[in-house]
Formats: sequence, C-alpha cells, structure tokens
Amino acid sequence: YLVAFVQRQQRVCLSMPNVQNPILEEISGMSINPDEIDGAVRSAITERAEKLRAMSKPMEPDIEFDDEINPLLESPLTSEMMSGVSILEYLRKDTTNVWDICLAVITADAYLHLFDVSAEGVKLDSSPVDVFQTLSPADALIESNEAMKSNSAPSNTQKSWIESLVPVDSIILGNCSVRRNGNVVELTETMVANSASKMFGVNNRTKKQSLRTSNDDEMDEWIELLKNVHM
Repeated sequence: YLVAFVQRQQRVCLSMPNVQNPILEEISGMSINPDEIDGAVRSAITERAEKLRAMSKPMEPDIEFDDEINPLLESPLTSEMMSGVSILEYLRKDTTNVWDICLAVITADAYLHLFDVSAEGVKLDSSPVDVFQTLSPADALIESNEAMKSNSAPSNTQKSWIESLVPVDSIILGNCSVRRNGNVVELTETMVANSASKMFGVNNRTKKQSLRTSNDDEMDEWIELLKNVHM
C-alpha cells in the first residue's frame, strides 16, 4: 500500500509542470500597475470598513411609531390569557408585616401574579382598569416611545414604570392548598425541589401568601374565581 501511495504521489508531482506552466506564463504576461493595485486595495479596505461601521450601529426597532400613542390601545386586562383580575390586599413578606393593596391577576395557565399598587388614592373598591393605569401611565408610555425612536437610555421615570410591572409575588395555583378564614385566604404553594437540589439534600419547600378582601361576600367571589382555575 505504501509503495502504491508513493508511486501515485510521484505521478502527481511529474504532472505539476503541465498544470503550473500556463498559469506562470499568464502571470508573467500581466502588466502590473502599482497605482491600480493601490486603488484596488484602498477600495476593498473602504468597502470593508463601511460594512463593519454599519454592523456596529444600534439596530433600529422594526416598528413604525406614530407621533402620538393612541390612548385607546387595548388593555392587557382584556386578553384571553386573563382568567380573572381583582383588587385585593396582600400581606407583605418583610418585617413590617402590613397589608398593602395589590392588583391580583389570574392567568389562563393557572398563575397568580400580584402587582403592588399601594399608590395614593388606590382602594379596594377601585376599578381594576383604573388601577392598571397606575402601573402603565400614559406619560410613561409616551416617554418610552420617544426613547425607543431615539435609541436613548431609559430615564428614572421609565425605570420606575418598568419596575412597577414586575410582580411582587407569583404563585403556581396548581401547587397550592387554600385555607380560608372569613375574608382572608392563605395560599400555601409547594415548591418542588429540582434534581440538583435533591442531590444536596434540599427537599420540597413551601411558600405562603395571605390575601384579604373588604368583606366575606367579596371573598366568596374570589374563592369561586380560584375554583374556575385548574388547581
């Protein structure tokens, strides 16, 4: 096998002159103009630099912005992904141990998200639509629109608005047990430990959240709403 390989390589090497001679003759017959070569090199460098400069620019959002945001945009509260929304009180999980107002949203995939809306003027009998406006005020939407068009950094107002859209708590209702006491309900969620945690001896743990309505009748409605979700 080795002898046959060497013989094939020899035949290839012997045929090289027949291949390279026409190429060398063509190259030797070419007229080399230094100015033309310099121009071609400069043109290639400029073209490559323009491509790199274009790639380094911030990507423009593929969205057409109106000069003014339509104040009649459809509210997320009307989405089919919403199973229910209420204004409740939730018990803070800190040293204060006080009740604060929250916008409680139940989604179609059986999650309960609590948004803190303990702003001045928000009460338990406030409309969920009106309370939602405290989370996404029109002036913040307009400012965000202008910032996106100009690719500028978010202001403190925008940061505050974005942070308000982060739930203070999210609960998987399918993992919850419910215990009611009058107009107060306590949800106990069992948080299943993953395989990596179990390797280190970490077992399932629980998380509790207490919610309160203004009276027993409203709690009856809230419990009925929970029953409509697959728990």
